[in-house]
Amino acid sequence: MRAVIFDSHTPSLDGYRVTDAMPMPAPAADEALVRVHYAALNRLDDWVRRGWRGLDLTFPHIPCSDFCGEIVAVGADASPWQPGQMVTANPLIWCTRCRACLRGDINRCINAHLLGETVRGACAEYVVVPARNLVEIPAGFDLQQAAAASLVYVTAWHSLIVAGRLRAG
Repeated sequence: MRAVIFDSHTPSLDGYRVTDAMPMPAPAADEALVRVHYAALNRLDDWVRRGWRGLDLTFPHIPCSDFCGEIVAVGADASPWQPGQMVTANPLIWCTRCRACLRGDINRCINAHLLGETVRGACAEYVVVPARNLVEIPAGFDLQQAAAASLVYVTAWHSLIVAGRLRAG
């Protein structure tokens, strides 16, 4: 599979390279395989490429938490998602089992991962994402705009819904 990768932590943008040698990901039962149409690098990708103490990546690493694309395959437990749907995703991958997750505070999950940070990201032809993270893109919505919204969505959600306790009505 074709992907943008980096092989080690480096301050230089020259650390990125394109390869055709990444393995094709396969979705688990609760995941979807998405063919990426657009991906967007952001500040997080720069920080991850540079690295920090305690960040333990498997190299080569694929960056990008911001993307959109078309579902091409789903696991057995990934309903109601279907191939052909256009999606983006919440890049925060929460465990569903810790105390925070069980009370609905997924942004405080003690086992959380972030697409493109601690797990391989979407700067590739395909990405696997938990079905619970998918967000359908409405027909006619600009796909480039959809690709650029994922990571900032997490910040906005936390600010408005969690910290601000915004509710309907």
